[in-house]
Amino acid sequence: MSDIHKLKFELPRLWEHDWERMAADSNGAEKLLLSIEGQAAHLLKFMSDDVANFERLAWLGIWSKSFCILEGARGALGQRSQYTVELLSRAVFEMVLHAFTIHEIEPIKRLRAYAAWCLWNDHHFQMKFLDPSTLSRIWNPRPAVDIAKDAESRRVYEELFGPLDIETDPKELHRGRVDQFREEKLRLDRLAAWLSDPDVCPWVERLSNLSKRRGRAPIPFFALFNETEGSVARRLESLDMGFLYLAYVKGSMFVHGSTLDHMYLTQERCLTPLFTGNRENVEAQAEQIGHACNIVLVLLKSIRSRLWQH
Repeated sequence: MSDIHKLKFELPRLWEHDWERMAADSNGAEKLLLSIEGQAAHLLKFMSDDVANFERLAWLGIWSKSFCILEGARGALGQRSQYTVELLSRAVFEMVLHAFTIHEIEPIKRLRAYAAWCLWNDHHFQMKFLDPSTLSRIWNPRPAVDIAKDAESRRVYEELFGPLDIETDPKELHRGRVDQFREEKLRLDRLAAWLSDPDVCPWVERLSNLSKRRGRAPIPFFALFNETEGSVARRLESLDMGFLYLAYVKGSMFVHGSTLDHMYLTQERCLTPLFTGNRENVEAQAEQIGHACNIVLVLLKSIRSRLWQH
């Protein structure tokens, strides 16, 4: 639907889960994470209505990311996955910065700005998706035909992915491409309509102007309010938290796959891949993730009453 104000949120009744019992039956970092998840779930309980608008869309988006990160951290604990907690730490790091920025001043306006920023990026992604060159690559039959013709290529493919079952008929491929374009165009039109709403138009204009000046450089959320804070490093400096920048860089190395040293436990004559991390280290990092999510949730709770009346 093109008018967001005519939509309603459908929220899971997560507050009905027995979070207290689950936390009581756990220990260590898992106990902490379950306790915070329970508090997060109860934030949804007292919403007086389910009518959508941009500030609520942004609030619930940040809430959802926090909840998913908490769930992911619990999963990482079970596998002692150092890699997963590093990725989650990187995700929550930037989310904390966004939450602080929203809470800093005029949170309703900044929630709308956050919605505009996210939807603006969604719109750009959708434009690239529907670019004819992108669709041509998606529906190009040649790679599948080449694999099918070459016995060795087919053997390798089927060892990796199972039996080759890819459509190569030109008519079916054309029909699939047309159907996909139609479906994704509806999404693009919806995003365009939302971005033209008066509640977010000023922020969309601001984003467009920033984009012209920055070229292809990504626009951080906080640059909407202070263009000199055009990077995470500068934002941290403005908060007197520059000492945290190295943690952000390390997390980015895991996200982009640009580290090897941090993927190994190095001992005197031995290199051990970190398939599973040290239990104490993973527990400690999972707890840090929990505390970071808790900060975000506390900030969300402090502005919830401006969005919904109890």
